[in-house]
Amino acid sequence: MSDIYLGLSVGKASAKDMLDTDSSQAQTQDSEDALAYGLTLGYQLNQDIALDIGYLKLAEIETTQNAVSQQNNVLSYSSVIAKDQIDGFTLGLAGQYAVSDSWRLQYNVGLYRWSNQIATDTHITAVDQNAKVANGTASNNKTPVLEGNQSAGYDCTSGTCQLITTTPNPDQTHTPSSQPSEQFAGWDSDCQCYRVSITNDAGHSLHRLQKQEQRSGIDLYYGLGVAYDFSPYAVGIHYKVNQVDSAKISSLNLTLSYRFE
Repeated sequence: MSDIYLGLSVGKASAKDMLDTDSSQAQTQDSEDALAYGLTLGYQLNQDIALDIGYLKLAEIETTQNAVSQQNNVLSYSSVIAKDQIDGFTLGLAGQYAVSDSWRLQYNVGLYRWSNQIATDTHITAVDQNAKVANGTASNNKTPVLEGNQSAGYDCTSGTCQLITTTPNPDQTHTPSSQPSEQFAGWDSDCQCYRVSITNDAGHSLHRLQKQEQRSGIDLYYGLGVAYDFSPYAVGIHYKVNQVDSAKISSLNLTLSYRFE
């Protein structure tokens, strides 16, 4: 039987730390149901170790992050939705340990040369606590809201502004509470993104930033699994972790391999 084999894998991936944040109050929800699939070509160096190269695709990974920040008298609430499309090539070692004539414990470690296409959609709501409304009196109940999955408001009736978040009607479109005094829509070279902004004379502002970028790098991957051999085929289940920048993407995969005769 040949020392060359071909492997296929398909599974479910979950991500952690896909988005970085500088805010201790940020709440992040990473994707837990992304599709992962790959193709591997390997050469058996000896009974226990093989060298393999492969292609790995991590289908759309969606991450949402909500954060609150304050700078001087301006309170800001932001909501970010990021969609990552990751694929690339692997090079590594695959080892196995025979438990019986048919069962094998498997492990692998290597490098993942990845490319990541990232699309981010950011909504920001901000309110100036010192702002005056149009009639010249202080606003007692500043409630800017954010179009998207959540809305945010600042209730200042008690003398201390507190953030209030709710889930709005998905069919409702939110705008600042009074007539806009400033509007902008177009390409913003500072953030390298498409920006839409509305600001009114009560100190409320809404911003939407849409950005696409591509990143690439080389990081570590490793995994552990078990397989049943019915030569020339083998089927198994494999747990794998891929490092992508500061993020970790773990996947549980079903595997099928064929050893050429």
